[in-house]
Amino acid sequence: MRILLLAAFFCSPAAFAYVDEGLDPAEKLSFYKPNYAAVGKNDGKLQFSFKVRLAAGLPLYFSYTQLMMWDIYKASAPMRDINFNPEFFYRFPLGQGASARWLDLGPFEHESNGFDGDRSRSWNRSYARFSDSTLIGERKLQWSLKLYVPYSCEGSCSLYRGIAEGTLSLNNLFGSALGQNDATLRVYPGGRGGVNFAQGGQEFTLRIRPGGGALMPLFVVQLFHGYGESELDQAKNVLALRGGMGF
Repeated sequence: MRILLLAAFFCSPAAFAYVDEGLDPAEKLSFYKPNYAAVGKNDGKLQFSFKVRLAAGLPLYFSYTQLMMWDIYKASAPMRDINFNPEFFYRFPLGQGASARWLDLGPFEHESNGFDGDRSRSWNRSYARFSDSTLIGERKLQWSLKLYVPYSCEGSCSLYRGIAEGTLSLNNLFGSALGQNDATLRVYPGGRGGVNFAQGGQEFTLRIRPGGGALMPLFVVQLFHGYGESELDQAKNVLALRGGMGF
């Protein structure tokens, strides 16, 4: 029943937009990171994310992402961990059109789970992120590299989330046969020096909107492996396959 309720919400006409992160000077409010609700063998995972342009003509943004780990199979179905992730960043456009690229400078990003005591996890970071995109035939390849300086860590963030994160996305992976579709790989190393991929995490997300129509549902399949999937599970080695709906 809970899975059907999730599906009904994410198939609703209010949640049919298909997006990819990029240069959007005309938009004040837009999506940021992937938005989805997915269920796996052991739990559920939900994420919503948006960014707001704070002033017309000035590419200064506030963004907010909330990640929720849901023990959906337990009797009371509690949220095991809720991660709050606000940030500010300034975007420098470095190219337009098919080869758009940009540099984001984030003086402040915060991530915490709102617990206290032994379950409390919190950290801050400042970052620089370079993003680039190019067309390969009818497909769009987009990648980014984020380097950050973590500070005020409560927990094991510096050990399992490291000092860098890379993403690689391919839009229209299957061509037009499956409508709108993309695949994204997100990787971050961990370890003492922030270069050990065995102590970091890898996340692969596939999104497909059959037919490509605005009212068609957006299906999401995600595979996560490694550490740091959520704040509470920083030191837990996870292998999880989940599927669900996005928008």
